[in-house]
Amino acid sequence: MHEARSQTDYRGLPVTSLINIGNEFAFHGAPGPGIAPLTLAVDRAVDLAEHSQARWILGVCYSSIGKFVESWDVLAPLLAGPPTPTHWASLAHTTIASTLRQQNEHTAAQRHDEQALLISDEVTAFDAYVGLAADSVGQLDVSDARRNWELARSVARIEWRQQVRLAWVEAEISLMENRADRALQVSLTAARVADRSQAPRHRAKSLLFAGVSALGVGDRGQAIQLLEESVLICDELELNPIAEPARKMLARAHCA
Repeated sequence: MHEARSQTDYRGLPVTSLINIGNEFAFHGAPGPGIAPLTLAVDRAVDLAEHSQARWILGVCYSSIGKFVESWDVLAPLLAGPPTPTHWASLAHTTIASTLRQQNEHTAAQRHDEQALLISDEVTAFDAYVGLAADSVGQLDVSDARRNWELARSVARIEWRQQVRLAWVEAEISLMENRADRALQVSLTAARVADRSQAPRHRAKSLLFAGVSALGVGDRGQAIQLLEESVLICDELELNPIAEPARKMLARAHCA
């Protein structure tokens, strides 16, 4: 298991292997342990694309456990422009935007997502559009949220992460439109996709949305079950940004 390795053990591995290990932690395991191999990759990478990729995934790991300042510090050099490849610069902007949304800084997040879109490619345009849709949700602008969500869907690939993120924002929009039943449906689908993809962090967030949606349809028992599983995953993987709202909603469900 990667978790059994220490930073010293990683030192004999090539940069590509360090990035691959870090990527597994970031998207298919506990993000915290990915910090050590990715930090080594950032320090040792000579190839600019590898260096930029390692920085971005390291930023994702930090943000996933709630260390937003550390994430910003890692990602900031990617925002400076050339020679950083625009692919990674765009992803750095959308990742920073995500951390800002989690702190209710939706206007600031929107600025980063707009910049991400300006420099996006055929892959990163999705992240920018879905981020802009989430920014609009935070600003209670349903029509703009729906418009950007449709744009995100139009460029989305049949790839688990994009499909899950589409579902999250659709759930938020549906809740704003008083369609909790639709929000519950898409959130549960996202949770199943994340589970099949061995992506526990994304499953935990999907279950959070599903729990909120279950409360919206009046199913208190289902809401408690879903939120308890979300909290359990968050505690195991130290997913603090998801754990906090999940615990608050669980307490609300128990009191409902």
